[in-house]
Amino acid sequence: MEQVINIIVQNGLGVGSFIALIFFMYTSLNDIKNSTEEISKTLLMIQTNLTNLQNRVERIEGKVDKDE
Repeated sequence: MEQVINIIVQNGLGVGSFIALIFFMYTSLNDIKNSTEEISKTLLMIQTNLTNLQNRVERIEGKVDKDE
């Protein structure tokens, strides 16, 4: 943050604002990327669990149908 202040003082508000914007975009995009990866992992786990539950239900329904 000190570097950004030094750039603003030495080069003016326009250049400092541009560099601050680039820094903000870089950190924000990294946060968004990490969040998206976590969401993707969670969705994959949900999909796997739903597939397992569906298989269990089909097996139970098959047993019930045989008993009738």
